[in-house]
Amino acid sequence: MSAEQPRKRKRGAASASALARGNQGYALYDEPNEEQEQRLFTQEYEHAGENPNGEPDVVVIEHPKKQSKARKKTSIVYQYFNTSDASNASCLECEKNGAKFTSNIQQATSHAILHLESAHSITNTTSKSSGATKQPTVTQEMFHNALTQWIATTAQAFSVVDNSEFAKMLSLYRPNFSIPSPYKITQNISKLYENDRQNLKDLIDSTCETIALSLDIWTSDNHEAFLAIIGHWTTQVFNYEEHLLDFIHLEGRHTAEAQAALVLGCLQAYKIASKLVIMVGDNANVNPCLADIVQKLITSELNGDPSDFHGRESFVGCLAHQLNLMVQEILKNRFVALKKVKAIAKETNLQPQQREKWKKLSGDKNKFIERNVKTRWNSTLRMIQDALDCRTVADEYAKLCQLDETRALNNDDWALLTQLCTMLKPFEEVTNHVSESQPTIAEGLMLYMYLRDLYVDAELVTKNQAHLVTNQFMMNMDKSIVAAVMRSAETFIEYYEKTFKLEVFGICSVLDPRYKNSWIEPAKKHNQTALDNFEALVINNIEVRLSDLAEAKTPNSSQSDVVATLSPFETWKRKLMPQPRNEEQSEIRKFLQDKHVGDEEKFNLLGWWRDVGSKQYPLLAQVARQFLSVPSASACVERVFNASKDQYGVRRHRLSASRFRQLIMLQRSQRELERNTNA
Repeated sequence: MSAEQPRKRKRGAASASALARGNQGYALYDEPNEEQEQRLFTQEYEHAGENPNGEPDVVVIEHPKKQSKARKKTSIVYQYFNTSDASNASCLECEKNGAKFTSNIQQATSHAILHLESAHSITNTTSKSSGATKQPTVTQEMFHNALTQWIATTAQAFSVVDNSEFAKMLSLYRPNFSIPSPYKITQNISKLYENDRQNLKDLIDSTCETIALSLDIWTSDNHEAFLAIIGHWTTQVFNYEEHLLDFIHLEGRHTAEAQAALVLGCLQAYKIASKLVIMVGDNANVNPCLADIVQKLITSELNGDPSDFHGRESFVGCLAHQLNLMVQEILKNRFVALKKVKAIAKETNLQPQQREKWKKLSGDKNKFIERNVKTRWNSTLRMIQDALDCRTVADEYAKLCQLDETRALNNDDWALLTQLCTMLKPFEEVTNHVSESQPTIAEGLMLYMYLRDLYVDAELVTKNQAHLVTNQFMMNMDKSIVAAVMRSAETFIEYYEKTFKLEVFGICSVLDPRYKNSWIEPAKKHNQTALDNFEALVINNIEVRLSDLAEAKTPNSSQSDVVATLSPFETWKRKLMPQPRNEEQSEIRKFLQDKHVGDEEKFNLLGWWRDVGSKQYPLLAQVARQFLSVPSASACVERVFNASKDQYGVRRHRLSASRFRQLIMLQRSQRELERNTNA
């Protein structure tokens, strides 16, 4: 073979001479990179020639052996084990608890890793960039607190920890942890309660400038009474806060004096007596008296200093409760059709034989008529809606059971139920609006004016002027339903006029950039006397607050120095000169003159004041913070009562009132935490 035609060596092959040099500190089989490989073959062709045996002499460019680096120990084992003796490494976490665990990590670390995961909940979360990340260690105390929190918030019996199957399940998760006794659980509940209460005090102290209270009384099935007090406020960054302040056992008579003493104790505990502006409650006669007594107690507490709380003038009746009273007046009319529906709903829900008949007739639908609750008018509306949905089944049921005409629904009855359902729809809409999770009274007047139009239409129908109605469904409404609506008009007018005596309704409506003062003129059409001075009072109230805020600002030192150097005569002359207009105090005028904001489907009032209003009207934004968190209903208190039924019933009659208070507070605290997390 000639030198001009050298034989190409296969990749990975090496000459005998090269192999002979393999133990001279070179690594022949180290994988070269692309550049080295190309250089290798190029030099082979350049230096190839014939050797004495007739084989081409191949020159191999050998690259030096790479220096091996110490392998980085990234396993979590090396952080939690004493590795001085790798064949018998001991767990550091077990040593902290007085236990001992050893493993031979010199051979493998899998056994040690399994121990860390099962006994200490420590996992290996090694990443390429940051290396091993140490997970928080779950201690015995953390485990007990989490178990206590679960028992408290899910209404579990304390004795659940004595259940053998429950203990077996927990041992699979935490084999080295002990399960606390029921007594230990009660001690932990007290500790968690005190910790949550202190956290709430800190939150109020740092974020609350003014606060509104909603309150009500609930009596359990065990005949124990409790007063629930919920605080509502807006933070400096216009976040809405709603927290259960206390759930107090009410002993003795439920007088205004007894309730006022408990309310004052709550105000003192959180140091918010001077921050109270509004109280919201149901329309019981005792509540205005309660507000007056609280005002006197606050005045005494503040040693005569002025307060924004003015007794019954600062008490707002629950709009949802007022709606219930209005509709109950309508439903007092003994509609024959409604009686028949109630009778069918009762027997098909309570009598097993009749329920079975109804179930067979309904087939796959399997829908029953829900029974109504006397104290909740909207349950009656749901019952009517269920009956209309099940009309075919109800007619077949009447034939099957051979109901006579006094019990079976005829066509006229179905027509009346349809119209009654239509009439109650506006009340349902308003009730749902004020029962939202964050209901405020900013739209309170709008809701009253919306219902007012309904009552005006009913009056027009009774006067044979149905052609003038604004709600078209009223034109052909059954006369018995119209008469029932008019009987409830007296209740509506009572609360409607009270609304225009509370300036807080006007302030919140004016501070809504969608409405401002545009609602005043339409309202005057039906209530001229009450509204003659209402707008002026509302605007004046806001201007006084703006003036106080402006005066609270630090005065300009240079101006005060000039005034101090003037003679008495010069000072007197300056009083005669026209004073420059205070632009800060005219913010409300500017706000009212500016364009209205469009009514978006999901308009966030507090969000608007945070993002827009606070920049354009900084002082007016402070006034908005004081009032825009005031609720229009005490629905939030009712939600607490609904949860209380699960915690304190006949099956837990041995639970003390003080322990029940702690459980409700913990449960509510957890729900508020979840709500803020998901917000």
